[in-house]
Amino acid sequence: MKYIVYADVILFWNFAINICTLLVTNKLLHMQIILKRLLIWSLVTSALTDAVYIIFFDNILLPIFYALSYIFMTFMYFKTTSIRDLLRTNIALIISMLIIYGIINIFKGGESLSFLHLLTSLMTGTLLFCLAVRKVGKNLSGRYHKINLTMFGKNVLVTGYQDTGNTLSDPYTNKPVMILDYRIMKKFIDIKAYTLITNYQKTGYMDYEAFTKLSNIKIYPVPYSTISSSCDFMPVFQMDSVFFPDENKVLKHIAFGISRFKLKNDFQVLLNENL
Repeated sequence: MKYIVYADVILFWNFAINICTLLVTNKLLHMQIILKRLLIWSLVTSALTDAVYIIFFDNILLPIFYALSYIFMTFMYFKTTSIRDLLRTNIALIISMLIIYGIINIFKGGESLSFLHLLTSLMTGTLLFCLAVRKVGKNLSGRYHKINLTMFGKNVLVTGYQDTGNTLSDPYTNKPVMILDYRIMKKFIDIKAYTLITNYQKTGYMDYEAFTKLSNIKIYPVPYSTISSSCDFMPVFQMDSVFFPDENKVLKHIAFGISRFKLKNDFQVLLNENL
């Protein structure tokens, strides 16, 4: 029996699937989407898997070559620098593939009516629907950013969230202020100085002079107001450097305010809309 393989159809199909898969993977990892890189590596991987399919169609090793192709795509797109990161991104990619598979089978139907098939399709379809309705696609436009904070030679990798509601500026330097979860300060200072931070978190009172003596970080109060029109002062300091790895951009001496309240679990920094 002869098979006719339409390489262009397979290429286009894989290209579309790869784009959708990477979009969902970015969402799961809360990472910024870089459209140009996404399109390039989706197309390259589509061509690679197309060639693998044609060459190894009847070969038992076909699934292995397919898996290697997608590991390569994950490595190149996310620029992973360690085995741990590569494993994490590939797990997210596999979950994304299951989600896309479920959505396709919801509309495709007919081929399998097994309980597992129906359960997978319904669960993944519901998940994507909830994500789309809740976020209305906003998080797929790069609202999350990986950030490397550097202070006194110490590097801390955090996730930042682009918040249009944060318009706070430093009145002394007229620079935008980013808001930092107070718990991150524990990575830069010793336990005595951090005790002052936890006291500020509980009471709202900050001993600026004592903190500066204990940590060598010069902090100063900056007035701010919330949506409810309540006004208060926030301790602010200058971070030595802020590195955005996805954009390969470094910013020096950026003002950071220490939040009294815990930020959400999926980000630790509120970026300023004027940054």
